[in-house]
Amino acid sequence: MSPTLLIFSICLYLMSLVASLLIGMVSKRFSPTAIRIPILIHFTLLIITFLLYSLDVQLHHSLMLVTFCSGLLISVWSLRKKGTFFAN
Repeated sequence: MSPTLLIFSICLYLMSLVASLLIGMVSKRFSPTAIRIPILIHFTLLIITFLLYSLDVQLHHSLMLVTFCSGLLISVWSLRKKGTFFAN
């Protein structure tokens, strides 16, 4: 792992922790169906990461980090909600 990627990883992880705290505080104000788009974006990132990993492209390290941080944000958002997300 290059030093630049290590610094980028630590900074992005810390920023995602701060963002998850902020989302956790304001997530009750969002509508219950507002989480659908971030989940779709997260799974799209996950699929692209797996495709790049299978093709052995060097970009998959950074994209895996972004996918992990988006999963952290979505998990905090979903834990703060009490209702179901996919109900009509």
